[in-house]
Amino acid sequence: MPPWDDLRLFLACYRGRSATRAAKELLINVSTVSRRLDRLEGELGVALFLRGNDGLVPTDAAERMFEAAQEAERRMAEAFGSVASGHDEVSGAVRLSSTSDLADFILVPMLAPLLAAHPQLELELVLGTELSDLSRREADLAVRIGHPGEEPEIVVRHLRDEPMGLYASTRYLDERPATLPLAEHRWLVLGSSTSPPEGIDAWLRAQVPDAQVALRSNNFTTLRLAAGAGLGVAILPEMYAAITPFLHPLPGAEQVPPASLYVVAHRATRRSLAVRAVWDFLVDLLTPRPDRDDIAVMRAAVTAGYGVRGWEDATDANQSASKVRPVRRE
Repeated sequence: MPPWDDLRLFLACYRGRSATRAAKELLINVSTVSRRLDRLEGELGVALFLRGNDGLVPTDAAERMFEAAQEAERRMAEAFGSVASGHDEVSGAVRLSSTSDLADFILVPMLAPLLAAHPQLELELVLGTELSDLSRREADLAVRIGHPGEEPEIVVRHLRDEPMGLYASTRYLDERPATLPLAEHRWLVLGSSTSPPEGIDAWLRAQVPDAQVALRSNNFTTLRLAAGAGLGVAILPEMYAAITPFLHPLPGAEQVPPASLYVVAHRATRRSLAVRAVWDFLVDLLTPRPDRDDIAVMRAAVTAGYGVRGWEDATDANQSASKVRPVRRE
């Protein structure tokens, strides 16, 4: 039977489809990947990949081996999880993946009770919009707006439905009639590499099939700030807009479908006392929607951080100082 390191190498090559991606994941160089892969194929007496311009193409033998290797990986994760869960004290590092706004304005201000209750707990926030690969321990837990998909080894807990809406800045709305059709607005949307929350992409295609997209981003934070800078209309979670003083709902807009908030974890790592403690904390914190007092506190933090008047003044000054030159047509 190949050693565990060889199985990890095989899985990295199979999933990445290239020696370069495998090397990056395993933190080794490309030549080492090629040498170890050649050695593994020699020991097995069969070619696992075809090498070419398209990278590593799995053979039939690799396809048959993948299921067994993936099962070995799962059992190894369970073994580590069972060891971690054997401790009586909540301690150690837990990696939590979250979006920037959710972390900055909702999670971080509320973490004090969790860390006070478990002084040996070390929480690491991994910020981004793509769901971290929990099976490969890129994170232990993740909180996301939008369903993370179905995987047999991933535990998914629905927390609540989050209302969504159309938002723009005071300046942007003042410069346009309230009855302006949706198709004539400038739109700020999630990037093509990001999966929008359930129903949002379909809603925009149905309501504004020829939407004039001014900016794409894979980050709600960027869209929220871009809307505040007067660049256009953004589809945002209501709780994000509510804490941002310079954003207002688009008058007379059609109702946008709500999105759902989820917490997810790998079945094996969730057995760890530390992971379970963070999981339970997230469920208790995020299942109820923020009340008016919570919104007021978060809104005050945003106001202090940006300065509403200063934000608008700075935006006006920048727009006046750096006029965009018209595109030259040859």
